[in-house]
Amino acid sequence: MIVFSAMLFLIGCSDTSNEPDTEEIIVGEFAEVETEVAEVKTKAEETEEEKEETATFQLANYEGEWEQQHEMNAPYLTTRIENVEGDSATVYIDSMSEGARYIASAGQEQVMFQEGKAIVEYEDDGSGASGTVAVELLEEEILLTVVMAQEGQPLWRLPDGEFSLGRTQAEDQATVIEDEAADAEEDSSPESVTISAGKIAPQTDEEYLSTATAIMAEFWEVMDYMITLYSFNSSNPGDYAIIEPHISHLVTAEFSEATLAAYAEDYYCECDSGLLPGIDERLSNTSIKQIDENTYQVIGDFLIDPMSPEPTSMTQILEFKKQENLWKLNNWQFHE
Repeated sequence: MIVFSAMLFLIGCSDTSNEPDTEEIIVGEFAEVETEVAEVKTKAEETEEEKEETATFQLANYEGEWEQQHEMNAPYLTTRIENVEGDSATVYIDSMSEGARYIASAGQEQVMFQEGKAIVEYEDDGSGASGTVAVELLEEEILLTVVMAQEGQPLWRLPDGEFSLGRTQAEDQATVIEDEAADAEEDSSPESVTISAGKIAPQTDEEYLSTATAIMAEFWEVMDYMITLYSFNSSNPGDYAIIEPHISHLVTAEFSEATLAAYAEDYYCECDSGLLPGIDERLSNTSIKQIDENTYQVIGDFLIDPMSPEPTSMTQILEFKKQENLWKLNNWQFHE
């Protein structure tokens, strides 16, 4: 009996080290779960990064005007991306001098972009030069690489090389305003709407007049430069189909069709083309008339013949409209 009890005791005290510990099992399973959760999070983050990368190269995000930083009186490049349709757009590249004078131009309609890159081919930039421009859309800039196949006049052609362009000041301001307006729509609180509405309130009369003055000055500079670029005259009438791409950022499509298409031929006829609207020393008693938040007029007394012993004047009305985030000339009129 004593021997049997001892055997039972020994059996009860036998080694159990080979049996799995309950706490170890729980810890192991928890570690596996943590690993799976980490993998899911990593995949989700990678997906978000891919989405962000894809969104960065949405062509519509690059529509508008871009400009190379430059020193005073130094030539510079600009590019405009317009008429975006999916992965294609119209792209213009211009070489400019101080005062927004055109030196040379290249452009192509319906350029196809792949992963933010495209090639613009040009046969004549106005100087006789031909070549290609590689366009690369980066996060905060556009990179242009100009390669000439045939050289034109050295001072009147697109420069070859690599150039970085950023948003123009006007485009930056418009983007900020749009973002603020979108934020205001998402937040329905009266306070946020009021703050955003204040930031997109109309500018001062001085700012409106300054914007209009710059548009008119550049408009006539481009029109005059077309004489140098394409030798328009009475024998070679101005072809508005050629001119329009150079001034589309300055005038509305409606004004182009209704007025400028017919006006261009008369302007280059080397005859008295009549009144040339503008904002300069010929204009006095100027006032700003706000039509709506996207339209305004500059009204003033326009001196017709300043050199005449008895000069006369007419009322000039210049109308400007905001389209594609840019202020553009929309109409001009003269009244007795």
